[in-house]
Parts: sequence; structure tokens; C-alpha cells
Amino acid sequence: MIFRRYIFPIFRSIYTALIFLALIFSALIWFFAAHIGSETWRPFDSDTNRWIAIGVLWFITLAILLTIFLIRRRREKAMTEEIVESVETGDDMIAGRAGKLAVTVSYVSHQLDWKLVPCLQLKTPE
Repeated sequence: MIFRRYIFPIFRSIYTALIFLALIFSALIWFFAAHIGSETWRPFDSDTNRWIAIGVLWFITLAILLTIFLIRRRREKAMTEEIVESVETGDDMIAGRAGKLAVTVSYVSHQLDWKLVPCLQLKTPE
């Protein structure tokens, strides 16, 4: 219940998941990287080397996050432009409806004239 309600929604975002993984790897580098190496060579023995490794890890993580953000933004912008192009503007829609209305009115008036003219016998004033 707690996992589904509070923890799972946090990790649905790729941004949060990447930041969390970077935090885990940063902790692993800080605590366990000093034990990597051989008897004569330990690349992460000093604090400076571990800070540099953590900095590189965060730089790569932030670059990936920025790339994902920009790709999604470009894709959403293209989708928005495509939707805007596919939808008729208000003027085009009104003109189209006015044209359909004019055709309908002329058809109806033609039908009424055809049926009513013989019955009415309109006289012109003299």
C-alpha cells in the first residue's frame, strides 16, 4: 500500500529515477571505490579522486537528463504544430459553414419557389 501510493509514483518519472540512481552510484563510489584496485595501485584512494569521479557521474547524469528534456520538448512542439495545422481556424470554419448555409438556403428557396409560385400568382403593382 505504501509502496504503491507513495514510492511508485516517484519512480514513474525518468528524471527522478535517473537522479536516484546517480545518488546510489555516488554513495557507492564514496564508500566502496577506495577498495578497488590492486596492492600497489588504488585509483580512488584519495578523496579528491572520488570527488572527481562523483562529479563526472553527475555531469553525465545531468547531460542525459537535459537531452531527454530537450528531445521531449521538441517532440511535443512538433505535435502541437501538427495539431494546429490540422485544425481549421475560426475564419475558415465560419466561411465553410456560411458557404454550406448559403447552398442550403438557395436550395430551399428554389424548392419553395418551384412549389409556391404557381399558387401565389404574385401581381406587380401598376
